[in-house]
Parts: sequence; C-alpha cells; structure tokens
Amino acid sequence: SEERVEVTDCSDGFFCKMLTIPKVIGNDTGAYKCFYPDTDMASVVYVYVQDYRSPFIASVSDQHGVV
Repeated sequence: SEERVEVTDCSDGFFCKMLTIPKVIGNDTGAYKCFYPDTDMASVVYVYVQDYRSPFIASVSDQHGVV
C-alpha cells in the first residue's frame, strides 16, 4: 500500500517535525496529533481538504488513529 503521510525532522529546533501529505484528497481530512512518548507534550491540528468529488468522507483520524 502507498504511504500517504510523511513525517520529517525540520531544522528549526529540537521540538520540530514536518508533516507532509502529497496529493491530498478529501479522506485526508481529520485531526493529526504529534506527541513525544513518555511526556505530556502534544499538539493537534485539524486539516480540512475540500474535495468536490467526495463531499461525505470518513476522516483520517477515524480510520488510522494517531499519526
């Protein structure tokens, strides 16, 4: 299966990751959470992708859990 989400380190600092979703589609809509194991540090962002071909979708957060 195709890996749809890429997570890479960025050069801006220790607590920095970059999430890339090439060629987004409506089903990529959802909440994405970044966290460090064994800590309470976490950040969540909700991404909405407008896709007229799929007006009703199940979000990524419903399908795959935490990225």
